[in-house]
Amino acid sequence: MIINDAGLKFTLEPDKRSKTNMLILHHAAGNGSVEAVHKSHLSRNWYGIGYHYYVRKDGSIWRGRPEDSVGTHTYGKNMTSIAICFEGNFETDVMSDAQLQAGKELISDILGRYEGIKLSAHREHDSTACPGKDFPEELLNMKLTDECTAFIRRLTDEQAYDILTKANRHAATLPLPAWATEEYAAAVDSGITDGENPMQLVHRYQAAIMAHRSK
Repeated sequence: MIINDAGLKFTLEPDKRSKTNMLILHHAAGNGSVEAVHKSHLSRNWYGIGYHYYVRKDGSIWRGRPEDSVGTHTYGKNMTSIAICFEGNFETDVMSDAQLQAGKELISDILGRYEGIKLSAHREHDSTACPGKDFPEELLNMKLTDECTAFIRRLTDEQAYDILTKANRHAATLPLPAWATEEYAAAVDSGITDGENPMQLVHRYQAAIMAHRSK
């Protein structure tokens, strides 16, 4: 995922958020560059663009307001949220595959970096149609997996190794299913596996070795 920086200049340095518990999705209700949105927001006497990220129709992702700063995008929620705006008017537009994929990658990245963060649409907080009736539910529904994604992404190497070790230890205590007994015995006789710990987890390199031995 590449995030582009247009070098936007703000009239003042935005305040920093004390916490982040929401990721709110918007549409621009029109077309144009991140610079154009920045200029429009400056004309409203804002510090500059109110969104933290801007995803264009071609799939390019642009930085807006610094991610750790308070935005200007959703009444009553700016102090604790990150905002992503998608170019286009999704009351009528259909999102391109490139923009959809970029949105997935960006949303997944943010959900994975903030513990407990929740994904929502602008319309859930304000009296607005934003991000539009035709905005992809696929993006909005990523909130269904955010807790799992965030947990996995937060794991350190040591924590991941500990989980793997404990999972393997537990798996080793399980009995070999009756339906697999004959095939497993044949694999042992053929030298594909040594027959020890038949229920332990298999790494990809181990699976590759066994596949090669089976030729």
